[in-house]
Amino acid sequence: MPAFGRWVVSGWCGSCETWTSPLTVVAVHHAGSGGGWTHRACASCLIRERLIPLAFHPLTHDGTRLTYPEIVPGELVATLAPLGESPALAAPIARLLAAVASTKDRTLDADQRHAAHDAARATVAHLRKAARQESSTVRQPRADGAIERDRPAAPGRAATPPPLTPPPRLGARRPLAIPLPAPVPPARRAPAEATRDAVRDRQRAPRRGHHGIHPHRGCTHHRRPVLQGLDAHPGPRRGQAGAHLGCPVRDVPPHHPHRLARRPARLTAPLLLGDSPPPTPAHPGGDHRPGRRRLRPRHRHRPGGDRAMNPTGMVAIEITAATVRVGDQLVVGGRPYTVCDMSALASGGKLLHFHGGESFHMGCFTVLWASRHISQLPGFLPPRARRHERTRR
Repeated sequence: MPAFGRWVVSGWCGSCETWTSPLTVVAVHHAGSGGGWTHRACASCLIRERLIPLAFHPLTHDGTRLTYPEIVPGELVATLAPLGESPALAAPIARLLAAVASTKDRTLDADQRHAAHDAARATVAHLRKAARQESSTVRQPRADGAIERDRPAAPGRAATPPPLTPPPRLGARRPLAIPLPAPVPPARRAPAEATRDAVRDRQRAPRRGHHGIHPHRGCTHHRRPVLQGLDAHPGPRRGQAGAHLGCPVRDVPPHHPHRLARRPARLTAPLLLGDSPPPTPAHPGGDHRPGRRRLRPRHRHRPGGDRAMNPTGMVAIEITAATVRVGDQLVVGGRPYTVCDMSALASGGKLLHFHGGESFHMGCFTVLWASRHISQLPGFLPPRARRHERTRR
């Protein structure tokens, strides 16, 4: 919530960016995994029925979190809901869907997309008009247990066929004669007092005498807390990302399931081949979500990180005339681009002109998807073996 001096403002009007007091929640855009986004409107914008927030207009929108949303207010949906699938609604809804689809089409230029937004707004206004005309009809409240088929037909809607007869019951349900086992309680983490039992179970040598004195380390490890390790004098943990995990599985090949399980799943997604479309992003911001920290911090004993053993994931290749052709589609930062001009590559530069007028001047960058498999590109080198594959035990 923004704060101006001593005032704490609950939000802005999404259309005119005013924070005057009567703000009505018009629509809620639910994001994919985290949080949501609420569109509020002030009183004058509610009267004028301005639906599109200017903060997400394509001209003023810095593409941070959300793509430009199509807002159909919830009260309009609630008014149109009893109309059902009337033939009066079929044509405007088809127009609305076509306009919304063309607003998302990046092959059109900006003027055509703005015209599509205007068409979507005009269609929503037409739907509002239809809802006002039909709201004069008396609505019958639902009885408890009634369903949509049992409601009498509205004057603008065809009568629905009678409901299907439910399937006959094959007999009363009886309890199973098989004795089911008792539910297993969920496993709990062992308390700190079970540490010595764990030491004995792992067949380590128990502590003898005063554990704080070491032959050549002196009294350094005096008063170690119990949970730091199962051993009295633990050596340096080599080849392990987290010391709280158990004994690591050593000497396994790089494609063993033990090693694959510790790898983030987003990097192992297979590349698409041929003329297949670019991958659909999991959230509206695109496939590349910039994070404050990396997906998995690199270990100092793994020089290339996990990306070194991952040929099908994110691979940084150098874009030259030998690696890409005109017409190839690349995903840069989560957005698909089509290479349409490579004239600058003949002079030795690495300037690629992409479809849409954007140009990127870069030597090496990460390509998430190309129209050919990335291992077939000439600039691709197979991953080298890990230097520290076998660590000291």
